[in-house]
Amino acid sequence: MSLTANRDNNESGMRIRQFFNPMEIQSIDPLWSKSLKPGIEKLLSGFYNEPNFEELYRAAYTVVLFKHGQALYEKTRQLIREHLDKKVRRRLFGLSSTEFLVTLKQAWDSYEKSMDMIRCILMYMDRHYVPAQNLGSVYDLGLSLFRESILFWTTRQYFTNALLETMAREQRGENIDRQVIEDISLMLTRLNINEGDFCDEDLQKSCFQYFF
Repeated sequence: MSLTANRDNNESGMRIRQFFNPMEIQSIDPLWSKSLKPGIEKLLSGFYNEPNFEELYRAAYTVVLFKHGQALYEKTRQLIREHLDKKVRRRLFGLSSTEFLVTLKQAWDSYEKSMDMIRCILMYMDRHYVPAQNLGSVYDLGLSLFRESILFWTTRQYFTNALLETMAREQRGENIDRQVIEDISLMLTRLNINEGDFCDEDLQKSCFQYFF
């Protein structure tokens, strides 16, 4: 991404313009509520062009510089988890097998793009606070939360049922979109999920024999 590349090339020499009241940096709350939280929420909701990335980067830089890295990391974790639990999960329930797989892939594509942008605005935290605390990077945190909140916690059975129903439909002579299955398999790879942990052995064998 060009934004990432630009940050990589310029961060070491960039001068962060101070525009916050000195009193604001005694706590993360003012910068979080005024700038970072609404900006990250917009990115998670797919409004990629609305946030002011320079403002968000400066806010995150200032928060970490003044020793609020832990609070920023934890608030970011909580905000992402709330988004997944309250918005993404809701989109997936009550769908047919085909609708479920398509919607899951769409949700993942949008989320992955959002996390890439969130990683950019929190890059200073990623480079300075995260390694010192032996934490996962912001992007890896996003992957972990998607695995826990979406795949492992609420949709494992939906996923299994959707695959079995899709195979049964083609056996009945119906046309199915195999690209969706391939896309889902790629998503699992991106999420570093061992399919043996996600699908039972019989389902793994059936999918391998049927689709591949």
